Amino acid sequence: MSPSMIQEAEVCKSGMTNARRIWLTRHGESLFNQKGLIGGDSSLSPNGAAYADVLPEVILSRLPKSADGTPVPVSVWTSTLQRTIQTAAALPFAKLRWKALDEIDAGICDGLSYSQIADKHPAEFEARSNDKLRYRYPRGESYLDLIARLEPVISEMEREGESIVIVGHQAVLRVIFGYLMAQPQQSIPSIHIPLHTVIELTPLPDGTMGVEYIPVPIQLGDNGSHSTAASAAAGTEAQQPSAQLQQQCQQQADLAAAAAGAGAVPAAVAAPAGPAADAAVVIGDARLSKVGEEDGGSASDESSQDVFVAARDMQRMSSCSSSNTMAQMAAAAGVLRMANKS
Repeated sequence: MSPSMIQEAEVCKSGMTNARRIWLTRHGESLFNQKGLIGGDSSLSPNGAAYADVLPEVILSRLPKSADGTPVPVSVWTSTLQRTIQTAAALPFAKLRWKALDEIDAGICDGLSYSQIADKHPAEFEARSNDKLRYRYPRGESYLDLIARLEPVISEMEREGESIVIVGHQAVLRVIFGYLMAQPQQSIPSIHIPLHTVIELTPLPDGTMGVEYIPVPIQLGDNGSHSTAASAAAGTEAQQPSAQLQQQCQQQADLAAAAAGAGAVPAAVAAPAGPAADAAVVIGDARLSKVGEEDGGSASDESSQDVFVAARDMQRMSSCSSSNTMAQMAAAAGVLRMANKS
């Protein structure tokens, strides 16, 4: 996907059915968010962990139904950074981790606040302010680089037939949202992607996307417990007993089981809720983050693209049948565990 693809006037309809939904959400608030720092690989804050706890309720309450009234299959895509993995941990769906979904590389500015960047690197701060789209962090990336990096993710998303939850980062979700909503390329760096909000996208018959913002306010009590307005925000269907919620979770596990065949579904995928980190299929090589660290550089575009192409060839997902996708993810997760044991 060339950068100009972000300017296409019509959304690709491949795999986009009326029953399908795409949910975009940033990770829950991280410790770096609390400190106003960019980049890094910090864990969730207590507020972020509370958001992760209620996210399954919100998504399950919004699941579209197939013709026979059963929930449609759903997969969860995250980056390889722990704040997205932690946010998605309780979602009761098969999971994919994409290296390509990692946040924009801030290079020498990683771990700094914007005020610190202004003090330590005033020329860089000014250059970024003048052109956020084309500005590239020293030893890092620009938004144009990020658009190119996300090509395999967007291509796979368009081929997919099932609903997808993407738990991502602000810059990454700006690019994906901008593409799906046919936003002008220059506006991508300023698209508002708020924390603790689910953005629901629905393919429309005319090839465009309907969009709804679902805020999930989190309030922590003195004892560390949390209350949420997620039920009200997600609609009356969210106000249901936990037994029914568990039943919906089990239906998703059964979908994966039926697709993969008896005994082929990893236990963590079949579980109705809870972390499934060991069942996540990784797309792209996490070792890329180490390339060039000795000299302070980041992984080259060429080496990154090689890994993404190889990963797509190894983990090709079908655009014709979401059941094939569920089976492939379950089987791949089992292969990964067997490799780890050997």
